[in-house]
Amino acid sequence: MAEEEREAGRDNAAELLEYVNSYRSFVERGDKAKVVPAVETCLSFGLPIPDWLEDEVRAAVRFYFDKGGAAKRGSPGNRALTKKSEIDVARYMAVERERERKGATLDSAVDAASVALRGTFAQGEARPIKESYTKVAAVYHTARRKPGPKPSR
Repeated sequence: MAEEEREAGRDNAAELLEYVNSYRSFVERGDKAKVVPAVETCLSFGLPIPDWLEDEVRAAVRFYFDKGGAAKRGSPGNRALTKKSEIDVARYMAVERERERKGATLDSAVDAASVALRGTFAQGEARPIKESYTKVAAVYHTARRKPGPKPSR
């Protein structure tokens, strides 16, 4: 996306956030497909992701990983995958928060997330946090490719 569109998004941030929040009632009534265009709007225009939407993204990514199941004999069961997916998602969200908060590079955001996650169930050194981030980002960006409605300007 062109930098001009991001600038336009910052100029119309209140209107765009209102547009994003218009999806909330649909999502709360069970129409989870509305999460995708809401997140796409935030990312496209450089807007912060509202808390209600962040919770939905976490749930969607967790659901995706949970449905992976055990692929072959000797693989971990769904409980182990669920725990791992929760860790991966928590690490992804921590890195995204650091990138958003500080406008940091991926490596510096991973280092900051490593410090922020100390003492939590998702703690880890920079390398495993970056691996978790990359894994979740790949899933998320694959889901993001579906086009959504364009906000009115």
